[in-house]
Amino acid sequence: MLPMRPNEFTVMQATHTDAMRDHCVLMEPQTSAGRNNKPVITYTDAGSAVCGFNPSTANGVASEEVLDSTAVVITKPTLRLPTGTVIRASWRVRITHRNGQALTSPLAFDIVGDPSTVGTAIVVELATVTREEV
Repeated sequence: MLPMRPNEFTVMQATHTDAMRDHCVLMEPQTSAGRNNKPVITYTDAGSAVCGFNPSTANGVASEEVLDSTAVVITKPTLRLPTGTVIRASWRVRITHRNGQALTSPLAFDIVGDPSTVGTAIVVELATVTREEV
C-alpha cells in the first residue's frame, strides 16, 4: 500500500464533513445554586455544528440484554462530528435538522462516555434525555 500524500487526509476529512446532512447544537452544563442551596445543572448552547446522526446502532452492531428471560436488543444512537469539534462527555446535544430539514421538535440527547476519533470524524454515543433540568 502506498503512503498517503500530505493533503490526502485533509481531503478525506472535508469529504466526510460534506456528507454530514444534519445540524446540532452542542450544550455545555452550568452548575448554579438552586433551592436550599442545592446544585442545579442547566445547559447552555456552546455552538452549533454540522453532524451525522445515526438513530440506530453504531457500526450496525446491537447489544443484547436479558429482561425477564427475554432477549432485548439495545440500540445506541451515535453522532458524527467534524474533527476538531470540542465536545465533552458531560455535555448534551440537540439535533435541530435532519437531512437538511428543520425538525419541529428538536431531539435532545446526553453524551454517553468519552468522544472518540474514528477515522476522519469524532464519534459520540448518545442516550435520550429522560428528564430536563430547570
